[in-house]
Amino acid sequence: MNTLTHRLMLAAILMAGMLSSQPLHAAATVAVGTCQSTTPHYATIQQAVNAVSYGGTVLVCPGNYGEQVIITQSLTLKGIASGKAQAATIVTPGNGMTLSFTSPSIANVTAHLYIQSANPVTISNMSIQGEGVGCPLAYSEVGIASINSNTTVINTAIRHISSPEANCFGVALFEESSGVLNVQGSSINGFENGLWNIDGSGTISSNFFSDGLAGISYDQATAPVTISGNTFQTIGCPSTCTTPSGTAIVFAAVGNSSIVNNTIGLTPMADTGIFWDGSATVTGNKISGGVYGMQMQNAKNSTVQSNILTNSAVGLKLIDGTAGSNVITKNTFKYSSCGLWTVATVGDTLTPNTYLNNNYSTCP
Repeated sequence: MNTLTHRLMLAAILMAGMLSSQPLHAAATVAVGTCQSTTPHYATIQQAVNAVSYGGTVLVCPGNYGEQVIITQSLTLKGIASGKAQAATIVTPGNGMTLSFTSPSIANVTAHLYIQSANPVTISNMSIQGEGVGCPLAYSEVGIASINSNTTVINTAIRHISSPEANCFGVALFEESSGVLNVQGSSINGFENGLWNIDGSGTISSNFFSDGLAGISYDQATAPVTISGNTFQTIGCPSTCTTPSGTAIVFAAVGNSSIVNNTIGLTPMADTGIFWDGSATVTGNKISGGVYGMQMQNAKNSTVQSNILTNSAVGLKLIDGTAGSNVITKNTFKYSSCGLWTVATVGDTLTPNTYLNNNYSTCP
């Protein structure tokens, strides 16, 4: 190889490195903080996210990280323990939250963690601590925003994303634009909306939602969704409300979707435990409190079995409209003013069910 050719090749390599968004030899694993001394490490999560290779892993040492993080490539962001210290927590930056993006659904958004990647992103063992004071700077506050992305959140805690009584959108987990958002084994506490998925899909399993207005909301789901094994505690409008509001699960159902084995505890001023239209399998859920344990509106071909509905004003309200052919059997209704309230039903199977200590088993 002559000298000129060698120089031209070297120049091309250097230029490619300058144009690349990553270093020429980006590491497959990097760390944030100093608990992994033998791993390339950075002072901030954003620096590490920018430095890691495609599909790599960012290990976050315990501590509080005051930043708003943006992820635009496939990677795993994982909190790790070090000694007795456990939590790697994203907190509000010292100079406050700033605008992340504008959503057609919830307007201006300030996000603690903002994901834009069609390729898989995994967030695990992390913690996000929100403002907890309503609407910061009149923006909607979001814990994790996954926009047209493929995101999985595992064993992650998200807390205090806006006050449950705030007149704004505070969303712990938000998905928009036909993406996939899976959430497993996580804890969401103190929110206006726990998880809000618009035009997307996912599996939501074995999570704990507490002290919030609305737990899980799916609008116009684009593929079958599974919501299973979650626990909801103190969901709904607090006692200071004058009108019932708040629902643990709201679901615009797609065929083959499932809402199974969830445990739901509602405040006395909550509206509904589970509300859905369309087609779904709703089985093995335990719901207590609220005005309605369940509401089905224009539902069709749904299977509703082996649920236990207790201490709601109405156990289940069924409004078929032009839909119908639902199977509602083997459920237990207890301590309600009305166990099963039906309006304009069409071809539904409504027996057998068990009614215990209700004022009226069925209405009207």
